[in-house]
Amino acid sequence: MVIGSTISDALPCQRRAAATPFAARETMPAPPLNVFQRLIQQWDAIHPYNAAQVMLVTHPVDAATADSTWRETLADLQVGAIPVRVQRHLDAAPLSAATALPPLVQALDPNESSIDSHLSAELNRPFDPSGETPFRPFVLPHESGSRAYIGIVYQHRMADSVSVRTVLREWFFRMYHPTRARRSPLRVARGGYWTRFGPWRSSWPLIPTALHSLSWATRLKKVRRVESKHFAQPQVRFALHQLPEGTLGGLIDYARWKHVTLNDVFLAAIARVCDRYVVGKANDRRYNLKLATIVDLRATARPPIPDDEFGLFLGFTGVLLRPRDMRDWDTLLRSIALQNVRNKQAHAAESSQLRMAGALIIGRLLKPDQLMAFYRKRFPLAAGISNVNLNRTWVAEHAGRDIVDYFRVSPTGPIMPLVFTPSTLGDTLNFGMTYRESVISPDLAATIAGEFAGQLVALAGAK
Repeated sequence: MVIGSTISDALPCQRRAAATPFAARETMPAPPLNVFQRLIQQWDAIHPYNAAQVMLVTHPVDAATADSTWRETLADLQVGAIPVRVQRHLDAAPLSAATALPPLVQALDPNESSIDSHLSAELNRPFDPSGETPFRPFVLPHESGSRAYIGIVYQHRMADSVSVRTVLREWFFRMYHPTRARRSPLRVARGGYWTRFGPWRSSWPLIPTALHSLSWATRLKKVRRVESKHFAQPQVRFALHQLPEGTLGGLIDYARWKHVTLNDVFLAAIARVCDRYVVGKANDRRYNLKLATIVDLRATARPPIPDDEFGLFLGFTGVLLRPRDMRDWDTLLRSIALQNVRNKQAHAAESSQLRMAGALIIGRLLKPDQLMAFYRKRFPLAAGISNVNLNRTWVAEHAGRDIVDYFRVSPTGPIMPLVFTPSTLGDTLNFGMTYRESVISPDLAATIAGEFAGQLVALAGAK
């Protein structure tokens, strides 16, 4: 960690750039980390809170070209090195193609690594705490020989999925469509959650919302949780799953028929598998089930935050499911849909910053092992979901032509034992599963994935 130094002290190459258009950024005040970024710093002390995004392209990838275009991407966008000074995160230095600061692209051998095994290893490998090397890009030839995976593993405290997708777009353009590449820096986000999503911005009442958040402490005492002996080890694994062709269209029709969202359907299917396989059995004291949804807050800001503003803007919402909800599928689906409607009306994702702030304060008082035990007892989530429709992004323009598939990898963090990441592209639907090994074995993970997918396939043909 760079402490008490200026930007030019932390990044000597910026002194050499004094005559460049970027020199004015040397004296620009460093934006403070927002509340979620500070919370992720605490989580990183327990286990790496890493994420990844990967695309499968229709062309073989030359490792040297991938490396040179990656360096060019960092130089143009200025997002290569983000040191941390106390609780401040600094703009990246302008990087030339010749500098050694950007990480080299890792060219993987398909005989030694699969996409799942590589990503599993990367999720457990810490980044430099200084934040100076927040990306680990890689290329991996597909087993077909004619395709390749291009991906970025990243230090999640630095950026959200939208920001990293923008970086991946620019790397992709420089490899395949260089005339479309952006040649100007991304804007570094300034203004935290309170400024962007505070009660006067997002129309949520401060005191009633704070009291409601406190009331959850009582409700969570009745939520089933993972047994302590299985929760202590934070190592995780990742597995990617593809749903059969035609499933997506059928699910969309089903959701419309039931007057719910696709995310509601996913959550109901997740609730079913978590009820059977993830949390402890219901008893007289703990009998409810809690699931979380990770929400992109950019579109809810006023004005909306553009994709080229580099930063992290995520919130959380939750649904609480009672035994009577779990007994019948339609009842379960209605309960989830109703709660999610209420979450939107109450701006629960925006106001989740209050719970983040509370967790941040508690984390400063506890040691990492104590914090793990606190999260297990006080925030007993069975699973989470991060659901993205890529048909609304730049990826859709290249789907089927240059890009065969695109998927995301989310961390579990110290709270959740399991996270699903469904991604929609064209008519296809895949989902990643990140799971804590001490809670879910690879065999059990395969069972969970199979039953989750089986439910979706059945629903796709139900109407």
